Amino acid sequence: MSESTVIRQHRGKLAVTFALLAMLSVVLFFSAWISSHLSDELWANLGISSLLPVGLASTVAAGLNLWALLQPATLTLDARGFVYRSHWRERRFGWNEVEEFFVLSPEKQLRSPACRAGGRVVSFGRNWERPPEDVVAVLQAAKEKRVIPPSPPSAALPP
Repeated sequence: MSESTVIRQHRGKLAVTFALLAMLSVVLFFSAWISSHLSDELWANLGISSLLPVGLASTVAAGLNLWALLQPATLTLDARGFVYRSHWRERRFGWNEVEEFFVLSPEKQLRSPACRAGGRVVSFGRNWERPPEDVVAVLQAAKEKRVIPPSPPSAALPP
């Protein structure tokens, strides 16, 4: 079978996440700027030292999310396994390499499809076109369809 199935991140969800992170960055930097103009030096220093690092972190997160919006992550399933491409990385997993697929995090807003391969947990992130449970179901069905279970060891025949 040479056909492949591609599951992509949802651009609309990525755009909303980017907008929220960008607005948070603006609010934090504006708050840090205002706090730098306070007459009380203690509050000015506290405001700058606490708001600037968080503002920088949210700006970096917004930038990564903008990159994801321009180049959404994909899961490409084929006969040999699947390829997970995100940001500037690409990783191939063979069907036999994956121990299990599951949904990471019980929190509804933080759920993401994931797999356990080689003893390590690999999260595929959030904002997919399908709910995490559906992505896991598609991956599991593809694996079951293409992996031949190992045959049980043959019983030793008595002489």
